[in-house]
Amino acid sequence: MLHVHHLPNQAPDEELIFLLRRHGVVAVFEVFKYAFLAAFPWFVLFVLARRAPEALGQEGYQVIGFLLLVSFELFVWLLLYRAFVDYYLDVWIVTNKRIINIEQEDLFHRKFSEQKLFRVQDVTAVQKGLLAIFLNYGNVSIQTAAPQARFEFEQIPRPNEVARRITELVESDKKHHAAMTIP
Repeated sequence: MLHVHHLPNQAPDEELIFLLRRHGVVAVFEVFKYAFLAAFPWFVLFVLARRAPEALGQEGYQVIGFLLLVSFELFVWLLLYRAFVDYYLDVWIVTNKRIINIEQEDLFHRKFSEQKLFRVQDVTAVQKGLLAIFLNYGNVSIQTAAPQARFEFEQIPRPNEVARRITELVESDKKHHAAMTIP
């Protein structure tokens, strides 16, 4: 578990600026999606009970149907748990010296990346869609010398503010590194 007061490989003078996760509305949409998926078989049973009650009357089919229903509901709970783990354990950290990207790719697969601030070349904030603009969430792409964007902060709150602050930190860190390299 990640503690805010203990960053991975923390330097003595390193300060936490942002600890970012996806916007809370993303988690709410995931819950609604899986709730709808879990309610679907119950809706089918309701319709069958209204339209063809004789189809549900045979005991052998009731047992098989119940087992299928319970198996389906457990599968939906498993998917919801996986979505929660992905939401909660995907973390983006910005300090006054570096950017850290911790992504939970699978249940037992975590990817950890970091980049020093003075190596950042471009920071871009993107908000797509009416809901993203209305609720103020979006993506922030951070470009380094690599040909592809090294870091992508996905569906974070206040992306424009985060991009602006990262740009300020990058400029400050580049000035600090330039002052240290001048003899």
